[in-house]
Amino acid sequence: MTTLQDRLRATGRTTRQIQNAPRNAFYISYSQTEADLYKRMAYYADRYDLTFLALGDLMRVRGTRRPIVVDHHVWEVATREERDKLVAEIATAHPRPPISQTRAERFARKMHETYERLAPLFHYETRPETREFNPDSVNGRLMIAVAYDMLEGFERGEL
Repeated sequence: MTTLQDRLRATGRTTRQIQNAPRNAFYISYSQTEADLYKRMAYYADRYDLTFLALGDLMRVRGTRRPIVVDHHVWEVATREERDKLVAEIATAHPRPPISQTRAERFARKMHETYERLAPLFHYETRPETREFNPDSVNGRLMIAVAYDMLEGFERGEL
């Protein structure tokens, strides 16, 4: 019978995940035994910055906004219920802030400035009355609405 250590040495996937994990990340394993083993592995790889947690300790990641790495083995052995809970906890730990009107306006202004800068390169002449960005004009409000919609699409992963 192969031990967990033998399996890990044979695949090397966990070692690579530890080496490639973002700095100061939480590293989630299936059990506390695995978490302890992975912690020792991380020390050999000079990764003292990682925090190792078992699947049952997920509530510790709430609100921290630190990167979270889930060991590949968790997805292989966890029950459907455990996986669903894991995904929910990660979403709780990393809530997305709502898109603000200010952010949409900054994006719209940047799009407008880029459009005006690039138009001559395409031998296109923009309308004189819309060359300056005005957030209160019909054109400006439309650009902000488009920017807002695009930012929401980025957040949802649609773009």
